[in-house]
Amino acid sequence: MSKRRILVIGGGFAGLSAARTLLACAGDRVEVIVLEASSWVGGRARTGQLPSGTLVELGATWFHGIQGNPLYDLAVYQGLVKDLRGEDLDKHQIDWQLEFAPPMQGQLLSGHLRDVALDAVYRYTEAAEECTDDLSLVERSVGSHLRRKFDEVMQTDELSEPERAVFAESWWFREKLQRTFDGFYTTDDVSLAFPREFETLEGPNMPVPGGWQAVAQALAEGVDIRFGHAVESIEWGTGGVHVTCSNGAAFEAEAALVTVSLGVLQARHNALFRPPLPDWKQASINTVRIGVADKIFVEFEIDEEVAAQAAAPEKQAVTGGQPEPWNMGRRGGPGVEAEAAAMEAAALIAAGVQPGTAAARRSERKRSRHDPKVVRSYAFLWPVNDCSLLGVAGEAAACASLPAGLTPAPPGPGPLTGVPTWMLGLHSVRFNPGPEWIQPSERVGAPLHVETEQQRKSASAVLWITGEAALEMERLSDEEVQAGVAQLFHLFPQIPLPPGAKMPPRVVRTRWGLDEMYRGSYSYSRAGAEDGTAVDLIAEPLCDQQGFPVVMFAGEATHRQFMGTVHGAFLSGCREAQRLIAAMDQQEAALAWRMATAAANTPAGGPVAMSGPPLAVATSAPSERIVTEA
Repeated sequence: MSKRRILVIGGGFAGLSAARTLLACAGDRVEVIVLEASSWVGGRARTGQLPSGTLVELGATWFHGIQGNPLYDLAVYQGLVKDLRGEDLDKHQIDWQLEFAPPMQGQLLSGHLRDVALDAVYRYTEAAEECTDDLSLVERSVGSHLRRKFDEVMQTDELSEPERAVFAESWWFREKLQRTFDGFYTTDDVSLAFPREFETLEGPNMPVPGGWQAVAQALAEGVDIRFGHAVESIEWGTGGVHVTCSNGAAFEAEAALVTVSLGVLQARHNALFRPPLPDWKQASINTVRIGVADKIFVEFEIDEEVAAQAAAPEKQAVTGGQPEPWNMGRRGGPGVEAEAAAMEAAALIAAGVQPGTAAARRSERKRSRHDPKVVRSYAFLWPVNDCSLLGVAGEAAACASLPAGLTPAPPGPGPLTGVPTWMLGLHSVRFNPGPEWIQPSERVGAPLHVETEQQRKSASAVLWITGEAALEMERLSDEEVQAGVAQLFHLFPQIPLPPGAKMPPRVVRTRWGLDEMYRGSYSYSRAGAEDGTAVDLIAEPLCDQQGFPVVMFAGEATHRQFMGTVHGAFLSGCREAQRLIAAMDQQEAALAWRMATAAANTPAGGPVAMSGPPLAVATSAPSERIVTEA
């Protein structure tokens, strides 16, 4: 019997996990082809390179928790990372340190005003946590709650004018920081259902040694992936799908699993699907939002003579301040721990091994204890001309411009005259080391990392930017962004640059919002949604008249509990592969039963006649069904 052809559209983590699961569980029955538009695997988890050769994470940055994280389990099994799950994880936490920098000042914020700034950061975090924990909240959005809490502080705390200004500026910094963590355009755009349904895995957010793309490449081993195959159309119906690509290749198959981003679905579904998606599917796609979060890597060439003459920087006694990178969502609780074993099993099945055998492959390297890694960020305290705009009074205007997420304080007269509006979307800067820089792989036998002379003569930093400000930045030329970054460090002279740093710096930036292959970074439920039903509907397959799933959907935007995460994308691919396998089992069992029934009712030597509607099964070999293939 010929194998049944399945097309997987997209070579990100959803597509790779689906392909591996299909091959592991039904490889004797299916032929799986992955059509990938780009020349790499991993999708929005991608390795980049700075001019010096330093490797960085352009997209996904870390494991979002390690307890029950199927991709951490997979990376351990593959030997890519050390197994830390039995250790005291506190020693792997990062010491996130935060300093506050007002523009055009010679000193960082200190003393009592720094305490006010820290209080704003902490109180914002407490208010954000209430969105998850307090089920009595009835506001339309996360932003509505945060605005009300800000107004409460302004009305009840006896703050002087300088204190009010610093509190508002620091609150605004913290808002932009949360947008970075979760990929929001603005919290005014986010339903309270999102933090109530998102599940945060236990354990620290840990960078991926060797980079996320190394994990993707390990998953891609043995999978038939056709690079440079951007899908132009999917014709679907009883009998399967006909898929055409921009390079002229065309394929016929029994089913297609679509793993493109939500942004691509929103922008192209009318042109992509024939017949068009049903109304309920289109409505669900438009009920969820994909935000834009970009990184701007800044690399300085170092003048070694100047650096050698520079005095060693004084150690800063102040520590802490910045909250650990934190996604709004539940920790532990029903469903999180219960799913851990199933998620580990899914990871190992996708890897082609049986659950329970991973321990034999775990690294036996000696583990060293160390002090927490210090990562220091410098927050930009952009002026807020009207504090009330951060409260309820500013909500109507902010919602009218959704999903823009515009700043409440366009540059006015004085030192900020001439500052491009996109720069006001930058919330902080931090210098290497940090999780965005890829550390050497922990794979046993991996080549030792040797710093090159060019890397030794360079130093780098990273800026994050989200929402409309990110899109504005993406539309600029590299030279304009480079000039803006140079202007930024001129506006904040108190932020210490690496000794000997030359200006202007070199710049490498992402453009996830305008990239036609992605059209965004990661997804969330829009304000007004009562729950994540729309997410489930995006994941719902399109079936033929017999109920066989002809077109399926996977990706981070289709996983209700883990939206916006790499492990959410991975698990969604496993889910759809299992759905398809179950449908094939049911279909083949029905066919076998009908054949047996027909044979039992046929006189000896007579032809076998089956009754009932035709089944959507392949009637020709894959080689005969294919039209053109590249």
